[in-house]
Amino acid sequence: MQTALTGAAGEHYVIGALLRRGVLAAAAPPGTSEVDLLIVDRSGSVSATVQVKTRLRGTSGWSMSSKHERIEGPGLFYAFVDWVDPMLPRSWIVPSAMVADYVRTSHASWLESPGRQGQPHNETDLRRLEDRPQSFPLPERFMPGWMDRFSEAWHLLGG
Repeated sequence: MQTALTGAAGEHYVIGALLRRGVLAAAAPPGTSEVDLLIVDRSGSVSATVQVKTRLRGTSGWSMSSKHERIEGPGLFYAFVDWVDPMLPRSWIVPSAMVADYVRTSHASWLESPGRQGQPHNETDLRRLEDRPQSFPLPERFMPGWMDRFSEAWHLLGG
């Protein structure tokens, strides 16, 4: 599946999952930066925003960039969707502050660690959000399984 289609599929999946739970959700207007979905309360006010990241089966982690080190706010969440099974994707709802912390911390640790042949890593805009062991040290709060508490945590978005 093409990247754009994968992303769109993830966004539609999250909207459907929220609507099934009685949470009003809709796609953000085109051109809205840093936000894919709006969560609206019964009065019509935006109560939360969501950025959706989707990966296909067999892909390690989710693609991020340096901007994700700075994107955080009390009403902003990430929905990480994993299409392990096309009929039953898995998802994690993670507060943006936790994502920003992970992206900053893991990238800094990766930069400080040597490459496969002992060479220093070069700065890059690319980042990965992972929930598996890394070849570089991470703090206890980001050990494998750190995302488990956010698995299917739809309640964080209301309803």
